[in-house]
Amino acid sequence: MAAEPSISPSSRRLGEYLECSNQALQAALTKQGSGQNGAAGKRLGELLLEDEAVSLDALLAGIQAQRMDRLRACPLFTSLSDNDLAELSAVFQEVSVLSEQSLITQDDRDPYLYVLGSGRLEVFRTGEEESETTLARVFPGEPVGEMGYFTNGVRSASVRALETVQLLRASYEDLTDCFESNANVATAFMDVVTNRLRRTNLLYQENQYRHPATNRRLGHLAEFIEFPTSEALEQGIEALLQQLVRSISHLTDAERVTLYLIDPKSGDLWSRVGEGIGHRDVRISAGEGIVGWVATHAELVNVADAAEDERFDRESDQRTGWRTHSVVCAPVHGHGDELIGVLEVVNKRIGIFDEHDESLVRVFADQAAITAECSNLYRDVVRSHDRMAALLDVATIVTQTQDLTSVMKEIGAELNELLGCERSTLFAYDQDAKEMWSVIADGGQTEHLRVHASSLVAGYSAITGEVVNIHDPYGDQRFNPEFDRQRDFRTRNVLCVPVVNRRGWVVGAVQADNKIEGSFDDEDVKVLRAIASQLGVAIVLNM
Repeated sequence: MAAEPSISPSSRRLGEYLECSNQALQAALTKQGSGQNGAAGKRLGELLLEDEAVSLDALLAGIQAQRMDRLRACPLFTSLSDNDLAELSAVFQEVSVLSEQSLITQDDRDPYLYVLGSGRLEVFRTGEEESETTLARVFPGEPVGEMGYFTNGVRSASVRALETVQLLRASYEDLTDCFESNANVATAFMDVVTNRLRRTNLLYQENQYRHPATNRRLGHLAEFIEFPTSEALEQGIEALLQQLVRSISHLTDAERVTLYLIDPKSGDLWSRVGEGIGHRDVRISAGEGIVGWVATHAELVNVADAAEDERFDRESDQRTGWRTHSVVCAPVHGHGDELIGVLEVVNKRIGIFDEHDESLVRVFADQAAITAECSNLYRDVVRSHDRMAALLDVATIVTQTQDLTSVMKEIGAELNELLGCERSTLFAYDQDAKEMWSVIADGGQTEHLRVHASSLVAGYSAITGEVVNIHDPYGDQRFNPEFDRQRDFRTRNVLCVPVVNRRGWVVGAVQADNKIEGSFDDEDVKVLRAIASQLGVAIVLNM
């Protein structure tokens, strides 16, 4: 738990930034406290303006200086220059929370990042039997909600004011816009969040084990349950989950354990990892068999004799060659109680699964959820960090490369790595001739391409100004297969984003082909849009 810091510039009140008399300040504060003349709920600055104790320009300058000091004191933004802080401060606004009131509620969505300006906050989790466990105290200058940026705002803990507090607040949406326009702000944010990931995990683990109800439930399981560290997360989710199913197999004396995760697109369950199942990949439709029933009803099931249970899918044993006798299945819940999978434990070697086994399976289902969520969080942090670094690389290429031809050659490799695709191309758009042209570097060979815009997907994007994401190019009339035949290439999917200049005119398009794993998704669209915003400068400067 953090020690309370000494008074810092981040704790300075607004009056200290304004050139007005102490008498004027005291009069405004007295009016604010008494609520006289409709002053209740008004901010100090409003009252000073009403009393003509300060000009509007002076008030705005004071608010800006206070915001910058408070942001500068926050570890997320300490390394930023004054210019970067000034740009960042534009997306923040001041909010107040009274003593004992809640700022954030566990498992709810709250789409904001906060920076504490004055007062103290308490971070806590509510567990079994409504008992509370304090995780941390927050003091002026410290952020609240930085990890929520990667979890769609779903909160893993609650936060309340220990006294009346003043905060700065920015929406994640506004922060994203700021990150895309200023790589320095994005890099500073990602660096601090990445370094904090392991410390956050360890703190959560410490409190989880300290909780009395959890200790009673876990018993002797501490040696088998390990909270994922950032080093472990770097190795990928597979190894972490494989260790988990191996542990539950040992503790329940089961022949097979399988963790199924839900495919968010199809709703099907697929076997992510398993113990005793060999290398088989199993896919189950929602509602199919006992696993599907648990996924549909989100309830734990303990079946002593699978053959006598109407929910059991006998064909699954026939397909796999297994013989299922006893089964325990538990739902796996992520943030906000969202169902993300099912943990299946099959065939106790001696006897049948009992209540103790059920408790074990519940505990490991929770552990599977934590592992999956931490892995996804780590992946998003790394992906966002890579994205910001790539934006910086693109900006460097645009500003340091002398001609558009060189930009076109260099940008392809950057995009291929960032998007995980086979080919990327920047096209310039000649509006007068309605032509697209580019320089394509492939295998040491350089090809100069100039064709009518109507013959390319990139041309369609440039003409219409639309983002184009095609999962089946050969079934789409906007795709011209002749280019594949000429280059001995097979296009499986295409993502194309228009490139616009500062006036909003389309000056080109950037196209990515053949996502190596799956198809291009919304995150890829977001990345390519950000890249395209940088490339518009290069095209305009060199046309």
